[in-house]
Amino acid sequence: MPKPITERKTSNPLGMKINAVMREKGIEGNYGVLAAIFEVKPPSVYDWITHGRLGKERYAKLVEWSGKSLDWWFDIVTPTQHRYATSETAHAPLQASDVVIHLDVTSPAKASPFDRISHQEWASLPPGVVREIETYALGLITGMKIAPDLKRRNGA
Repeated sequence: MPKPITERKTSNPLGMKINAVMREKGIEGNYGVLAAIFEVKPPSVYDWITHGRLGKERYAKLVEWSGKSLDWWFDIVTPTQHRYATSETAHAPLQASDVVIHLDVTSPAKASPFDRISHQEWASLPPGVVREIETYALGLITGMKIAPDLKRRNGA
């Protein structure tokens, strides 16, 4: 007699989302079906559920299969989802996930976001380098916004 099909319990966010989509699709707990869809063996799917280890090469198939964007899968906050500070939230502890800054550096009509870098120099940078610079700048900005809050909490 075959083993009953049951959903694997997990605390991993990616695993919980995979389980939720499987429930929506009516294949709850049937990881063999999901493995066949992704052309992998069931132990790979168990690893996705338990540890969230899903190779980048599978992202396109994940979006296609689920009908959900990568933003949804990986909890990416877009500028339109940003929570602006109000009088109630201005003094709430700031978390890294609260800081959303978007620099539009891909448009040729936009000037360089930096005073000492010309528009032509900025436009000549490869997109990957622009993303690295943007990520570095966002890290600095986030650190500056979080650091004062940590000092207040630690009594400094």
